[in-house]
Parts: sequence; C-alpha cells; structure tokens
Amino acid sequence: MMSIGILVIGHNRPASLAAALSSLSQALIPVSVDLVVSLDDSYNQLSTYAVANEFDWIFGEYDIVRRESKFGLYRNVIESCTLMSRNYDIFVVLEDDIVVSKHFLNYLLDYDSKVGDNPLFAGSSLYSYKVRELDNMPFSPVFYGFQNYIMQFPSSWGQFFYSSKWVEFASWLNSDSNSEVKLPAYIENWPKSSWKKQFVRFMLDRQLYFSFPFWSYSTNVGTRGVNHNSTLDLFDVPLALGISQDPFVRNLDKAPYYDASFGLVSPSLKNSSEIGDATSFFCKFPYRSTFYAHVLVLSISNDFKIALIKFLKLFQFFQR
Repeated sequence: MMSIGILVIGHNRPASLAAALSSLSQALIPVSVDLVVSLDDSYNQLSTYAVANEFDWIFGEYDIVRRESKFGLYRNVIESCTLMSRNYDIFVVLEDDIVVSKHFLNYLLDYDSKVGDNPLFAGSSLYSYKVRELDNMPFSPVFYGFQNYIMQFPSSWGQFFYSSKWVEFASWLNSDSNSEVKLPAYIENWPKSSWKKQFVRFMLDRQLYFSFPFWSYSTNVGTRGVNHNSTLDLFDVPLALGISQDPFVRNLDKAPYYDASFGLVSPSLKNSSEIGDATSFFCKFPYRSTFYAHVLVLSISNDFKIALIKFLKLFQFFQR
C-alpha cells in the first residue's frame, strides 16, 4: 500500500500553527497517514513547540522536528521535503498559515487512483487560485469538464508530491543547469528565501506542470510571514465541501493550460470547434480583469445609447 506523510512547516506563528493542525485533525482520514511538524529556530520557538507538542494525531505516527539553529524557510522546506521523500511514496506539504478542507485527503486519494505519478506533473496542488500571483488581479481558469486544470507554476499553499518527482527536483537543484533557465520578471524579483522560485525554474527547464483543482482543498489565511507581508485575506479562498465526480485531465491535449504568468496557452482549446460561446469568450479573454474592462466599455456604450434615446425623445417632445 502507498505510504503517505504530511509535512507542516512552522516558524514563529503559534496561533497559525494551531489553526493548521486543528484543520488536519478535523479532516476525513480513511487510511494511515503520518504527520511531521518541522519547526525552525526563532524567538518564539518555545510557544510554537508547545502548540505542536500538545497536539494529538490519531491517524498515524507523529513526529516533531525542532531546529536548533536558524535554517530559514528555503532550507527548512528543501531539507524537510527531501527527508519526506525518503520515507513516503507521496507527501503533503503545508506551511503553518495553511488550513485544509476536511476532504483534502480524499481528493489526494482520488487523484492518485485516476492520475497517479504522471510524468507530466511535478506535483499537485490542493489550493485553487482566485487571484494571480503575477499582479493580484482576479483569476478564473476556463472550466472544460474536468475537476483540475494545468499550470506551469507550482503551488506553495497546500500541495503534494510523489517522492520520485521531489528526488528529481533535489538532484536538479544540485546541478549546474539550474541557473540557466530564465524566469518571468515578477518571479525573478522574489526573495532568495522562496523555494518556489527554484521550483518554477525546475519546471520550466524540464517542461513539467502542476495540477490544480477547480475547487480548493486548502486556503492561505493570510498570516504575516517570511514571504508574505500582508495582513489582508487576498489569497484566502472558499474550501471544497466534497469531492467532484468530474474526471481528471492528465495531458495537455484535452483541456486549457496556463504558463508561469497565468496566461492561457492551449492551442487545442483555442482552435476547438466543440466549445460553446461562453468558453470561446474566455479563451479570448481568460482573465477576469480583461473581462471587467470589456464589461465597463459595454456598460458605458449602453448608457450612452440609453441617454441618446432619452435625449431624442425629449427633443421630439419639444418639437411638437
């Protein structure tokens, strides 16, 4: 049977860690799953450790890794995930500001049974974007009858990896080719503490993608942290209340997919004669921001027409 582990990365946010662990304890866990909490050294580590130490995990083995020196987010994620890849066939990664849906593990099991360790995917997200990381504008992927969509962009707000893929990434990370891949400008500006920056580079170099669910099984509650300085709930999304019965898309020929800048790049969808008018519209205008701009223009145009008609009627009235 496939071995499953959950990794929670913590730092100096005891309240956030408590919320993350609480959401895990309320999840539907139908199989044995181990839990590992990795805590980086910080001024608040005692309080954070107390939260982890008092937590009771009943679904499998429970381990707390307490760093005795400052690792930083990048090193803590890389080394913790590498250790998980040695001990489990598949593992979930959550930072301490992530809360999961009670159905997250059933989604993982459904994905594993229908998609598995697909060579196209570097990993699979539990999180579903509603806002682009590129510019914080609304994002609405085209729905094409599947319960997932594909992006050449990794998730860091709830995701799972097959260990073989993480091992491939870790090997690539130590190679000389990882600095030769050009990143989109907005990703290039990310801090060095972002492990996701290197993972994007890996995906671009190996032409790999991430699977994202249309309905989110995790959410970012927006706690201030190393790579997140906003107290707004900009990336907080509604959590899925069940499992979709739609099939999974497993290749780039059957559905739209998106690049690292959240751009629609699927020629198969853009040229398909099977799609309806609504989907065709979103193929041309895949972002809500563009859609809103067109709605604004149409509204102004319509208001002008109404005003003109009223003016003409008023003019005709005074001509009598």
